[in-house]
Amino acid sequence: MSKEPDFKLAERNIPGMMNRQQHFAEPEHADNIGATVTRIAVYFVKEKRLAAGMLAVVLSGTVCGILAPGLQSGAVDIIAGEKQGVLSHTLALMLSVYLLYSICGLLQGLCSARLSQNVVRRMREELFGKIVELPAR
Repeated sequence: MSKEPDFKLAERNIPGMMNRQQHFAEPEHADNIGATVTRIAVYFVKEKRLAAGMLAVVLSGTVCGILAPGLQSGAVDIIAGEKQGVLSHTLALMLSVYLLYSICGLLQGLCSARLSQNVVRRMREELFGKIVELPAR
């Protein structure tokens, strides 16, 4: 008995082993990428206050994310006796930085969701307006 038919059956059941054209369609690309990016950017420019707020929150969160491990290292050094300082002040500062980092992450998610919802809503409204203007026949 030949093992070849069993191998072909196993080969068919393993993702990626069959001919890729049978599984995946060829992706479509924009004809004019610059114009496409410009059209999308116009939607975000209309939401510039929200986008600027989100950028500020992201920058604040990034700064907190960079500062927090340094404060943690300082607290460990104070505990080990390698550095002089008040541990309670360092821990309070570290806690506040981590809290601010968490709040920035939450605000970033909320701003991002609101921004994407507003952009998609505007796109849908424009599409609906164009569909309504189409002739009936």
